[in-house]
Amino acid sequence: MAPMMALPAQLMMKLVDPAGDRKLRILDIAAGHGLYGIAFAKNNPQASVVALDWPNVLEVAKENAAAAGVARSVFNY
Repeated sequence: MAPMMALPAQLMMKLVDPAGDRKLRILDIAAGHGLYGIAFAKNNPQASVVALDWPNVLEVAKENAAAAGVARSVFNY
């Protein structure tokens, strides 16, 4: 699923926060791979993302966030 969701995540991020300059609080329910939250966090350093999912599924989101360089305090679990 992750490869199929990369482009929609980028498009959604640009629709919601095109300039990447708004202070956003994002709740990613059923985060799965975490790509939606990761897209927002990469585009906007002011974005605060909370990902919710089963603990074992969140491990995948954590790995993806770390690989994307946004596993800092901006990306909470």
